[in-house]
Amino acid sequence: MSLGSNIAETRKLRGLTQEKLAELVGVSFQAVSTWERDENLPDTAHLQILATALNTSIRYFDGTVHGFTPRCGARKEWSFYECW
Repeated sequence: MSLGSNIAETRKLRGLTQEKLAELVGVSFQAVSTWERDENLPDTAHLQILATALNTSIRYFDGTVHGFTPRCGARKEWSFYECW
């Protein structure tokens, strides 16, 4: 899977709209849309914020880690530190 498809899949699993994710990351929803379509990539600073907002690891986005840890599952209400 591509970086964009991993972002989109994780966002949807977390029950977030592009608009809400954009608000959490501090970018426009158009930026999130371009990331998800692989038309543009988030910069390093936004990638870390994005991973935190989605309660996952940057390594998940680049394909180093596949899926979610068992403690995280698809729960929407968890702490970043519970998962990693």
